[in-house]
Amino acid sequence: MQSSRFSSPTQYNGRQTQLANGDPTMAQYVHLGSCCDDCVQAIANDDYTGMDDQREAEVRAGIDRIGQYLTVGDEEGFSWQGCDVCGGLAGNRHEVGYLTD
Repeated sequence: MQSSRFSSPTQYNGRQTQLANGDPTMAQYVHLGSCCDDCVQAIANDDYTGMDDQREAEVRAGIDRIGQYLTVGDEEGFSWQGCDVCGGLAGNRHEVGYLTD
């Protein structure tokens, strides 16, 4: 099974989508993988409510490691795979990627 950890933006299944009907001046969305509910909450709202100190540190470290303009997308449902952002255990997943210049 291929690891979902990534060393480059397109390693996760090579999915890269250009926004605005291919306009090269617009940002591109690069799909990274799937993230957990905690990461969605942190990425979308900068909200760490309900996380203990250790969990908050894990989520922050994952977001900082990627260091891009992260965005979350559609819910993908339950997965046994770890979160591609924080490495968390199985659970509900959402699409995650980032926007390029």
